[in-house]
Amino acid sequence: GFPILADPLSGLRGVPHDHALIVDSYDAFLRDAAWVERYAPDLVLRIGAMPVAKPLLLYLQRHGSAHQIVIDGDGGWNEPTLLAAELLHADARLLCEALLPALGTAAPRTSEWARSWQAAQRATRAAIDAHMRAIDGLFEGKVFAELRELLPEGALLYAGNSMPIRDLDTFFAGGERAVRLLGNRGANGIDGVVSSALGAAAAGQGPTVLAIGDLSFYHDSNGLLATKLHQIDATIVLLNNDGGGIFSFLPQAADPEHFEALFGTPTGLD
Repeated sequence: GFPILADPLSGLRGVPHDHALIVDSYDAFLRDAAWVERYAPDLVLRIGAMPVAKPLLLYLQRHGSAHQIVIDGDGGWNEPTLLAAELLHADARLLCEALLPALGTAAPRTSEWARSWQAAQRATRAAIDAHMRAIDGLFEGKVFAELRELLPEGALLYAGNSMPIRDLDTFFAGGERAVRLLGNRGANGIDGVVSSALGAAAAGQGPTVLAIGDLSFYHDSNGLLATKLHQIDATIVLLNNDGGGIFSFLPQAADPEHFEALFGTPTGLD
């Protein structure tokens, strides 16, 4: 079988099913250049939007000679690598159902290729979990590791953009409890996240938790009015690191004179 690299917003991490081929720690181990070089794919089948993890994007670009097929149900051009041989505009569920008869009834087999990904998944997840247990205090990543343990069956976790969705990707592993994971992805990612999360909470399909950064919360704090007008029940976990933490990964961070004012943009709000 194929290893399934499951983006946090794919719907595959937070549902109870056979997780044998699900790989959700690739954001960590695809940073290992030796691993990337050793495990080159022949075929890549990608369903939906490009996953959030940059190491996966770089992995696909590194192995651009692999035959890549993208299935996009939205009719857009969700192919930032520009390497896909085929781009199919089709509903993924209907397409997979139509292909099932062609697969036959033989029992699925786990290939050596898949076992290598499974081994990397187990080792990476074990290392992350051990590191989390060794840290007494909280940091952004550990917040998501704790939420994985605390959220009840049927809960909804809505992740803000910038660093929260990336920390969710790395530190929130799939589990036995059904937890829905949602988020906004777009060019202006920090806008409207509070309102979107409250809209999801209004659907009333279980307790809702929004994990959001301080800048994103500040940009859409007026959305909180909806909780009063419509009696929406939600919990907001505010990851307040006083500014845009994701920009510290950019080369501009090396310029101490202008970086904080132009990119970090701390507000000092408490």
